[in-house]
Amino acid sequence: QDAPYAEAVRWAASEKLIFGYSDGRFGPDDPVTREQLAVILWRQSGSPILMDYPGLTKYSDVGDISRFAQPAMAWAHQKGLVPAEGRRGPRDTVTSTEAERMMGMLSE
Repeated sequence: QDAPYAEAVRWAASEKLIFGYSDGRFGPDDPVTREQLAVILWRQSGSPILMDYPGLTKYSDVGDISRFAQPAMAWAHQKGLVPAEGRRGPRDTVTSTEAERMMGMLSE
């Protein structure tokens, strides 16, 4: 409640950009994964749905993308926010450099 980022978390939750974990708790000090960041950015962009988008099949680890993140990862791939092919590591921690690049690309 008193953390410096508490208001930002409340705002993001009120805007339905984040929902926390399935058990109802938030993990504000937990690292953010690539797929989690993709979902946040996708929601911020209005949660566009891509029909029959085959782009993710170019990832060697496409099977590692969580079900909840699949539409967002497809969108992020189409927007060029994630590399075109290879291993993506959707559940790996996103680096601050990656996050900055992804967010910067959306603001262009």
